[in-house]
Amino acid sequence: MPRISIFILAGALLSANTDPCAAEEPGLKKIDLFEAGTDGYRHYRIPGVIVSPKGTIIVFCEARSGGDWSTIDIRMRRSLDGGRTWEKSRKISEPPKNVQQNEVALKKGLAKPGEVTMNNPVMIPDAKAGAIHFLHCIEYARCYYRKSTDDGKTFSKTVDITDTFEHFRKDYDW
Repeated sequence: MPRISIFILAGALLSANTDPCAAEEPGLKKIDLFEAGTDGYRHYRIPGVIVSPKGTIIVFCEARSGGDWSTIDIRMRRSLDGGRTWEKSRKISEPPKNVQQNEVALKKGLAKPGEVTMNNPVMIPDAKAGAIHFLHCIEYARCYYRKSTDDGKTFSKTVDITDTFEHFRKDYDW
């Protein structure tokens, strides 16, 4: 999307009436894509939205059973018609079988044994490759990568890319 279009879109969105009690604009329809208390999750947080290289709108977020250290999954929905209709919500993250929980969180009593957090999802549309790159963390400690070449219908196997970031540790205290 050209840079000027992004600024026009951002300006239009910022100038829009944000009063939740206001009537909907003609032609606009409010749709709650992720509702708290559904699908076994108490909260939906950390949302993201992209438009794939083929024009599919994809929304995704953390689906939380409780707080920051409770079981957290990553869910997504797709729209093939510009947002008029949406596919059902589906889980797109699965922890590795031998995932280690964050030892610091366990020692501090923040996490409960057996509850795994899948967090900080990011999707990056890649028009040149015709792909969607999907990054996320597990237990706020390890980073993973997956790729879709079919507009988010499926994703590749999960690859641990944590070691990619190791050379940054000397520059950043995280």
